[in-house]
Amino acid sequence: MAGICTGSKKSEPIVIRGDQSAAKALRKKRATSPADAFSDSLATGVELLIAHGHPPTVVWSYTIPAIQTYVDLITARQRQRLHDLTVAVRHTQGTDSKVFREFLTSLQGDD
Repeated sequence: MAGICTGSKKSEPIVIRGDQSAAKALRKKRATSPADAFSDSLATGVELLIAHGHPPTVVWSYTIPAIQTYVDLITARQRQRLHDLTVAVRHTQGTDSKVFREFLTSLQGDD
């Protein structure tokens, strides 16, 4: 049997090893430091901007608040698009084709 984690206190878990001996379970260290998390977040933001058409050389000239503003705008647009798609899917459930065609027509803007 592989190690089974047990213990009477939450703060002091023990592991029972395959040979039935017990040992104090080691706590896992934090996966990333705050600096690494910030770096990952910045990289994700830069990647998102580039994916949405910002030239890489221009993105690297943005300030961190500017990157955050663009990321906020992109995610807000994505949330709105998801909301619109959800409404469209929900509307199609249980409607006949005429009502659905009218709904699709109403979605088309005056571009």
